[in-house]
Amino acid sequence: MTKKRDKRRIAQESAAREIAAGAPSVGSVPGPDAICQRECVVFSFKHAALRNSKFSLQNENKKYLLALIERLKGIGQMPLEDFVNTPGNDDALSSHLLRFEDTSESQGFPLPREQWEERPWQFHVTRTTHGRIHGFLIGNIFYVVWFDPGHKLFPRK
Repeated sequence: MTKKRDKRRIAQESAAREIAAGAPSVGSVPGPDAICQRECVVFSFKHAALRNSKFSLQNENKKYLLALIERLKGIGQMPLEDFVNTPGNDDALSSHLLRFEDTSESQGFPLPREQWEERPWQFHVTRTTHGRIHGFLIGNIFYVVWFDPGHKLFPRK
């Protein structure tokens, strides 16, 4: 047993030295600097309402979930300034400030207003068929609050 523990400890120490030196270990995930030279968008699910009956992923199929993960991955490699400032913004992404006045949730997110009121934000999962993700930005962190595959925040009139 001690030989196994020693091997494991040596491997952990070696990996820690490589990380401290900035060298990726074999099979490691590239660090954010390898993908994004400027400050990229980072996602937090701290405020995600996963069990909300109106904004839910529970009945979504694998195709939707794959599209969702691909979108989050793509945005996570995108500089923040591109995510928020692209003129006319990529039509498929449609990333923009969220105004609650004309929505089904006119009071906004069910969180303390001071947390989100400065930059409530939304973007499309895909151009037309997979709905939107609603949340808020603080710095380069997008806090996901609602997954809206059924376009329920902006119901058609």
